[in-house]
Amino acid sequence: MTYYDSIARGYERLHKEEQLKKIAVITQHPFGAVSPTDKLLDVGCGPCFCAWPCVATGIDPSAELLKFAAKNAPSMRVILSRAEDIGDHFAENEFDVVVSLTAIQNFDDLDKGLSEMVRVCKGRFCLTFLKASSKAPRIEAIINSLIHVTDRIEEEKDIIIFGTKNP
Repeated sequence: MTYYDSIARGYERLHKEEQLKKIAVITQHPFGAVSPTDKLLDVGCGPCFCAWPCVATGIDPSAELLKFAAKNAPSMRVILSRAEDIGDHFAENEFDVVVSLTAIQNFDDLDKGLSEMVRVCKGRFCLTFLKASSKAPRIEAIINSLIHVTDRIEEEKDIIIFGTKNP
């Protein structure tokens, strides 16, 4: 059982408002807009507070949070998996958009998780992480080495990075 499995019942009360604020910032940003035909991967989707208006797939290592995802975003395909294991499920350049909202700082292996996200994406990224995390400087350095950053927003609790795949 993961930490997030143990808090799944209270997760919405703890984090929904803060996540919805971030989702509003993201979906109003030109890089956050998706079309109905876009294929999107939501890494660390948790209970899926955002029902993305496209062909969406979510992965999360918490089976309990994914139970809520099935209710909150019934059209989203969800897979029990860690970011580091994306390669077990998806092909190179399979997704138009890859998002990860406040999950990266929880990856067991930052380099592998972020590299796998880049490998499966052929287009745009929206990545957020806690700015208070001790891993934040390393996360940002890895992101800057892997993608072309087009915008960086400091929100109340998170850093939001938009970008594209490096040529």
